[in-house]
Amino acid sequence: MHSRISDLILSGPNETNEINITQEQIQRAQDQIKRLDELLTNPVRPLTKETEGRYLTKVSETENAIQRLQRKLQSLQEN
Repeated sequence: MHSRISDLILSGPNETNEINITQEQIQRAQDQIKRLDELLTNPVRPLTKETEGRYLTKVSETENAIQRLQRKLQSLQEN
């Protein structure tokens, strides 16, 4: 039994951990989009065009990341 536990520890993250990590990454990305959306729609002070552009670019990049993470999660859950 001891060697089996050692094998599990040494083998690195298992599939369940990878699923949990991916879910957490999706949640963090969704939270980031929510925050950026708030900054865009209700800024403390007016945004410059450059800042607005950076925020919009970051939203787009984060949305793409969420799509990749969701595909990864689906693949993990199917296995």
